[in-house]
Amino acid sequence: MAFTIASQGAQYIAVILFNRGLGNLNWNIIFALAANILVTAAATTGIPVVKDFW
Repeated sequence: MAFTIASQGAQYIAVILFNRGLGNLNWNIIFALAANILVTAAATTGIPVVKDFW
């Protein structure tokens, strides 16, 4: 559940950045989703820093 909320939040931030003139909408969202996938994968593999933070 937390990862879904984080994913939606990342997409929301990507749209806000686009609305303020920063970047391309599609690239912002792709970057946000990719970052979320990396953090999720790191937490799944058991990296302590990510597990404690996330």
